[in-house]
Amino acid sequence: SNGMEERRQFIRVEATMALHYHVTQSLATGTIPNLATNISAGGMRLSLACRLEPGTQLALEMIVPGQAPIQANAEAVWSTRGDKDNGGLYETGLRFIKADQSDQDRLLGVLGQGLKERSPL
Repeated sequence: SNGMEERRQFIRVEATMALHYHVTQSLATGTIPNLATNISAGGMRLSLACRLEPGTQLALEMIVPGQAPIQANAEAVWSTRGDKDNGGLYETGLRFIKADQSDQDRLLGVLGQGLKERSPL
């Protein structure tokens, strides 16, 4: 829906969560226990050990305290190798491509929480 497009321009939150990922075209799976990420309703950023070709699809499960995991499918948009400081990991930009409506609503709720926690008001 169009509402989604408009919202995604604005909300971008720094969040820390646990994340499971599964690269659909390969057997690569992993858990990032303490992922500090930049996340929005449109996508998120990850640091991964391997480079993902743009278009590579992943199944994601975001572990949110106190509720069921949020599931979404995403595809890699870009992947660039970090410097030695981050252990040579690849900064990877993901775009959400499919999330159940309820998962999407919950993701927006979590983003809203993140904004509240950061807001000085």
